Order: sequence, then structure tokens, then C-alpha cells
Amino acid sequence: MAGFKDQQFDKRRGASAEAKRAMLEKFKARPAEDDPTVVARRAERQRIAEERAAREAAREAARQEEKTRQEAEAAVPRERAER
Repeated sequence: MAGFKDQQFDKRRGASAEAKRAMLEKFKARPAEDDPTVVARRAERQRIAEERAAREAAREAARQEEKTRQEAEAAVPRERAER
């Protein structure tokens, strides 16, 4: 029975070593930071982030404008009631 367990252990250890080796090979195969595809991807992500920030700023401005409008509308009935 002990031999059977050792075989399972050896099998798991070998699979773990193979997985680590595969991860290392994948890491080494990554393109360099100055690779044109990496630079293009980075620029595209930057453009998307800037567009997202612009949309968020526009939404926030619209919220503030709506809040100001609602406050102005709420103030009008108060002025009439005070007269």
C-alpha cells in the first residue's frame, strides 16, 4: 500500500513540476515592452480610459445641472408662498 501512495505522490509532484515549467515558458515567451503590438495595446487602453473619464465627467456635469435645475424649481414655489 505504501508503494501505491508513493506513486501517486510522484505523479502529483511531476505534474506540479510540469505546470511550473509551462508557466515559466509562457512568461519567457511574452513580448518585450517595446514590442509594437504591446505599445499599440497600451495606447488603445489609454485611449479607452481617457474616453471613459470624459464620459464620466459629462455625466457628472449633467447630474450637477439637473440638481441645480431642481433646486431652482423648488425655490420658485417658496417665493410665491412668501408673498
